[in-house]
Amino acid sequence: GKGRGAASVSKRDLGPLAEAAIKKQAEREARGTAVEPEMSNEEKETLDRIMSDSELTGILMDPAVQRVMQECSLPGRMRMYMQHPEYGPKLRKLLGAGILKMG
Repeated sequence: GKGRGAASVSKRDLGPLAEAAIKKQAEREARGTAVEPEMSNEEKETLDRIMSDSELTGILMDPAVQRVMQECSLPGRMRMYMQHPEYGPKLRKLLGAGILKMG
């Protein structure tokens, strides 16, 4: 067998970005502090915006979108996906929220 627990698989499905955001949020709530010292105000605002927007969270947790986001680091891919009928609108939403940056 692969020797991988079910927990690590479901965690991986979140994608690194969403997972980090959720982990930071959970740590903040556990400490009862609104501000994380190592997070800039901009990061905090972006995170709060993601966490309060169920549509954004859903997009980020979609494995297909995660794959597309990774591919967007390749030259020309972002432009290609922006024209995609399914991923285009999702990428534009992520860009608008400051999660994705145009290369």
